[in-house]
Amino acid sequence: MKESVKSMLTLVIGLGILVGAIMLAKPVPPCLEEDGSGQYACYWDASQHGNGVGASYVIVDGKIQQFF
Repeated sequence: MKESVKSMLTLVIGLGILVGAIMLAKPVPPCLEEDGSGQYACYWDASQHGNGVGASYVIVDGKIQQFF
């Protein structure tokens, strides 16, 4: 019985930490310019910005990190 209580307590604490981390995370804002100039991190959604075609991506510290 003690092991099951310990396991349940560990699970509850772990879930609490995960939920807290998610709540504190700040969303990445959209890029104001296509190249992300003037912003440390941003995303470019090609379907919503510019001419509506092209690649969508995330920029961090001036470098493209991920295409989507």
